[in-house]
Amino acid sequence: ITKDIQFPATVGIKDGNVTVTSPSFTINRTDWDIKFKSGILGTLKDEIINDEISLKINFMAPLSTSQQ
Repeated sequence: ITKDIQFPATVGIKDGNVTVTSPSFTINRTDWDIKFKSGILGTLKDEIINDEISLKINFMAPLSTSQQ
């Protein structure tokens, strides 16, 4: 399953690298049909895995020096 998500991010260039960072944000794993031990399925309270997943992006990659 493919879904678009949106989140705030800061994109920059530093020391020859592209950087992308974001604050923490959450997604709901059931939106991608990941329902193993989800509370929506009536799973026993002691066995539930939280459907909300917290993510934070911190990405760095070198700038390309070749022309395409």
